[in-house]
Amino acid sequence: DGRNVVISNAKTIDSRGGFIVQGNYLGATTKILGLHEYYKPSNQARKLLAVYDTDAYVFGTSFVGAGLTLTTNKPAWFTDYLDRAYMTNKGSTVAGALGVTHYDGTSWTQVTGFPVAAATASDICAGLTVYKSRLIGWNTTNFPKRVYYSDANAHTIGALNYFDLDEDVIVCVALDNYLICLTEHYIYHVGDFMLTGTTFEPKSLQRIATSHGCIAPRSAVRIGQMVYFLSRVGIQATNGAEVINISEKPLSTFFKTTASQSMLTSAAGGADDTLYRLAISTDGTTNNEVITYDTKLRVFYPRWTCPGFSCLVSYTVSGVTKHYAGSDTDGTIYQFEDSNGYDETVGQSYVTGKDTNSAVDAASGAVLRMAQSFSLTNGGEVLKVMLNLAKNAGTTTDLTVRIETNNAGVPSGTAVTDGTATLTAFTSTSFLWYSVAFSTAPILDAGATYWLVVQHATESTGNSQYYWGSDASSPTGSGNAATYSAAAWAATAGTDMLHAIYVKTGYEKYFVTKGYPLGTPQLKKIIKRLFVEMGQTGDFVVQVGVNTDLYAGFTTQEVNVGGNSYVRGTGTRGEFTRGTQSKVSTFLPIANLRGRRVKVRIYNNTA
Repeated sequence: DGRNVVISNAKTIDSRGGFIVQGNYLGATTKILGLHEYYKPSNQARKLLAVYDTDAYVFGTSFVGAGLTLTTNKPAWFTDYLDRAYMTNKGSTVAGALGVTHYDGTSWTQVTGFPVAAATASDICAGLTVYKSRLIGWNTTNFPKRVYYSDANAHTIGALNYFDLDEDVIVCVALDNYLICLTEHYIYHVGDFMLTGTTFEPKSLQRIATSHGCIAPRSAVRIGQMVYFLSRVGIQATNGAEVINISEKPLSTFFKTTASQSMLTSAAGGADDTLYRLAISTDGTTNNEVITYDTKLRVFYPRWTCPGFSCLVSYTVSGVTKHYAGSDTDGTIYQFEDSNGYDETVGQSYVTGKDTNSAVDAASGAVLRMAQSFSLTNGGEVLKVMLNLAKNAGTTTDLTVRIETNNAGVPSGTAVTDGTATLTAFTSTSFLWYSVAFSTAPILDAGATYWLVVQHATESTGNSQYYWGSDASSPTGSGNAATYSAAAWAATAGTDMLHAIYVKTGYEKYFVTKGYPLGTPQLKKIIKRLFVEMGQTGDFVVQVGVNTDLYAGFTTQEVNVGGNSYVRGTGTRGEFTRGTQSKVSTFLPIANLRGRRVKVRIYNNTA
């Protein structure tokens, strides 16, 4: 009955990681519509592609727009084929022409003739995949029950290169031996293609015995030789020959009573090695919870909350594969981070939602520094800040970003501990969001006024000029801007410099044991002292509960382990030692709780 935990390969309980932001914030007007790892076999290059609003973005050091004109709020679908990344979103356009597009690592080009010649908006497929060296597409407006397949090793298509299913196609997923086609109520598998006369047709098209297919296209994910997907009755898996409901027992109540029925079709899945992750909605608005199924151990991990994940993908950099998710609430792409011991999402506070407005010199000419004040509703560790910047003129130089304390309404000149970082010089004259991470996260207090200060790393030398985007018309933040010239700061009322602060806030972490008998069922016993072993600092609280019989409620008592001190010391627990691990050196006092069973709840009191 734990939360925020994972099961290791050794089947021990470990704390799970959290999320960190990947790249720059794209905006808040709509959701991330698609994510894809593009792998180009000819040069073994990999790129992370994203679709946001009406454009596609390619990630280098930041996400840079491609200049496409896509249909607003249409989910984008990708697949790799013929050394390129192919994309469709039922209305994508390149140079005004409708159709599927492909990306070769440098530019985007319209694909003509798929799924039909001279395609109109009604002919664009809802999704794409590749099977047996053929591009597969499905579900156009004109023919929602249709699956199209190209000629082999080409994106051209014959007039008869299609087959129809009994109801609208939700999604197709390719296995080695089958193409799995899923509708809401049925599952089909397609064998290889064979030449019949002058055309190729599916060698076999069979329907698997089931009454529940897939209802959420993005939920369907291949792991090994299985396809995992969400149906009306829960999470199912199929190998093309049979189908099983893997969540029927452990999650039946969740899908019947907790999951938002109206949002099931928006659920999004992804494969993180052997883990099947499914983002799903319980609030009826966004996919706010993540379900994780370990396909190797065949167990479900406890659910945790997430900031509206609409699409998930794995992406490999320098041989290390990470899992990523696009948000439909804040225009941000997150990376699942296993090494961080914090849980839930990274707290965010956007002072302004605008990413373009008036431009103001930052650290150029007479104005050597610029700053923006801010305060945090909840204190915590600042993981990173983001700034909306553009190159103006002169020689490119690094910028220094500092978090300074407040002095009479302007920056004090004194940086908080660990509050200095460097932003590497850049040359783009377009306003982009740049991420600045601190090597050690500075800890800020709730409610206090701080200043985000931008200046040159080599101040007063050279002619480098940068712009820091601002909002001088209708700022929504609680702070204000300030400029530094002639060795003095001057506050600028009615203006906000565009920025974002990412804070690791205190979330409640807890683990609850089951109830354990204190002795024989007929006897009650008194608890006087308790040993607890913790693995990190924090204001930890241990809650001990006892009850008098099997069905009675638990009477609880809380004991504070120690405010912000290491509760794992170098001593031993009384006469007990275990291996080489450090232990809490003292007993925790309990005020004589008496009962037949006991359970323990441990949580972080900084929430």
